[in-house]
Amino acid sequence: MSSTEHDPNQLPRISAEESQRRHDGDGPQTRSASTGPGASGSTNIAGNNVSGNSTGRGDVVGGNKSGHNISFGGIGIVVAVVAVLFFVGRLLVQGAGGPAPSDITQPSPCSDYQQIEDASARTAIINRIAVEIGHQGIIGSPFVLSEVDAACAAAPQKSIGAVVTKARGY
Repeated sequence: MSSTEHDPNQLPRISAEESQRRHDGDGPQTRSASTGPGASGSTNIAGNNVSGNSTGRGDVVGGNKSGHNISFGGIGIVVAVVAVLFFVGRLLVQGAGGPAPSDITQPSPCSDYQQIEDASARTAIINRIAVEIGHQGIIGSPFVLSEVDAACAAAPQKSIGAVVTKARGY
């Protein structure tokens, strides 16, 4: 190839002064690219070098005044991995969560009872314990659930059996 012909895969040669001017953002935006399978190209936009190939894969490398390039290629991967680990860990903790309603018995602490989120499951626990201790008068009361919940919130170390025994349901 003669020196007058331009190879589309080569960037045009510029002087050192022009290069510095373009790096400082004072020069025109430059673009050089080729087409076809496996083609590659680069663009300098406002001091940022953008390069890639025709497969769609490209890296953005930010230039700064100190001449150091900052690559953003791996940050997205790191963020995605951390997010996945966070959600998997959260699911594992929730899965290992609190006791099942059938595990709550009279000597169980109120803190175990409070881990049961479903109000109907907590009501069933209260009713079961009320029958066991012979305190059926509170069964069906619309106030017993809030009464036991409040007593357990005030004393989470107290046994659920002791709280149900003292519940009046009104």
